[in-house]
Amino acid sequence: MCNFAHKFVEKLSKMTGRHFRLPTETEWEYAARGGQKSKGYMYAGANDTALVAWQYTDSLSSHHMPVATKRPNELGLYAMSGNVWEWCDTPYAPCANDQGT
Repeated sequence: MCNFAHKFVEKLSKMTGRHFRLPTETEWEYAARGGQKSKGYMYAGANDTALVAWQYTDSLSSHHMPVATKRPNELGLYAMSGNVWEWCDTPYAPCANDQGT
């Protein structure tokens, strides 16, 4: 699987001479759920997606939405719910106790 994010990381690594990589799905989920500071929210930072994520109906007038205008999660990370497959190095695999992050 190769997408824009993978290509960007490869190019960044070549340009800087340093090794960069995308997180695994497990690393992403840990960060999205708030790590050790987790409050057990259903989504990354809240139980209501409207508080933490732009939704399809929000973007009908524009495909580009302002950064950091929704609530961050417990680790201060924004927009951690949704489109995870684009930003992970490993494919998404649902867990038996998956709550939707």
